Amino acid sequence: MTSVISVLNNWTKNLPKSDQNYLARHGFDFLKCLKQFRVEKAFLRDCLRYWDPVLHLFKFPRGECVPLPEELAFICGWGALERPVVIGSYSDYRVKFSNFLEVPITELEPLFDGDSVDLISLMGKFSNDLGVRDKSRVRVMAYMLVHVYCFNKDFEVPFSGNPRLIDVVIQMEHKRSPITLILAETLLGLDSVKADPTNDFTGSPWLLQIWLMERFNQFRLEASVSSYAPKDLCSRGKVWPNANNRPDNYFDNYIRSQHLVWRVLWWKIPSFALTEEPHGQIICGLEYAICIHPNRVKRQMGFEQTIPLSDSLGTPYIDVNAQFMADWLLAWEKRVVFPSPDRFTSPLVSQEYVRWTTCRTPEIRAKLRRREQRDMRWERRAKKMSSYAPEVEHPNPIQGESPDDSFEMVS
Repeated sequence: MTSVISVLNNWTKNLPKSDQNYLARHGFDFLKCLKQFRVEKAFLRDCLRYWDPVLHLFKFPRGECVPLPEELAFICGWGALERPVVIGSYSDYRVKFSNFLEVPITELEPLFDGDSVDLISLMGKFSNDLGVRDKSRVRVMAYMLVHVYCFNKDFEVPFSGNPRLIDVVIQMEHKRSPITLILAETLLGLDSVKADPTNDFTGSPWLLQIWLMERFNQFRLEASVSSYAPKDLCSRGKVWPNANNRPDNYFDNYIRSQHLVWRVLWWKIPSFALTEEPHGQIICGLEYAICIHPNRVKRQMGFEQTIPLSDSLGTPYIDVNAQFMADWLLAWEKRVVFPSPDRFTSPLVSQEYVRWTTCRTPEIRAKLRRREQRDMRWERRAKKMSSYAPEVEHPNPIQGESPDDSFEMVS
């Protein structure tokens, strides 16, 4: 049975210069390179065991981490600070397809079946019909690249496509970034597989695997490589061993013996958005919005990792509608952005944070948070003092604490 991916990969071979220029100009060229990259489901499923579907982050033994919009955007060559793509509700996408592709709607009718579009027939018409305009053909190619590699439903078998995704191509032509949409769908896909292992990874398992592999020394390229081209990202020599060819607890033993790589050298990202809101940072998918928590993974961005000001709250899925999208877009554009640290050294973590990540009770976690905030206030005060000021003793511990307080730790 012919698959959508194989048909698309054959179609994107030996493209004319005009098609290559269009894909590069609007940010689709990296997606074309992903056909060289093999998704290792065994690797993703091993990582999935550490996925927290409530907080939407990986809780590895040596630290928490989660893909951030800025990181995935940099991998793809897109700008995370650009205005995000917003998918609205539209009654009839046949009309939108017809207008955008500049093809009469009567010619597109056979390709649609209710609320879906036949992707195999769509590619067959626009790749083989000599009467199709070049502009229309390359726009369909861009739609297919976005659909398959960013909003994947199934790896092998043909599937009916989502016509709403034509909005992504239209808005990318106007310099909008789809990265929050892709990230939300990818994390929702992790939630789905976590709940039911028979499900397949959706969203962009390609981008997820590229991001994850850079966290492990076994896969990442040498630190001397100053920047990765798409061919470096998409043609890995090492693969994760299949379940039949590895000993039991292979991944557990590996991940417990290796430190995660917090700041990948070639991700020279200029800035990150941070928030200390308990609910985290909202990102919108096609149907639901979820929350991620950048404040819990600050060392992933190169900042010193401290205890969050409040415990992150697991937020249920939020239904996306027109009013919610308008409010979210306004809040997204007003989010607080911080410049990245200049040095690409390993970020520090406070001793209180190390204890906070392993302690059992909310009371002890709150005590650690108060202690760290006290220490941070004292450090800021000390920095403001003149060099001629007399040396000041460290402040007394907060009421109810002693310097040698013991903490109950998880073994």
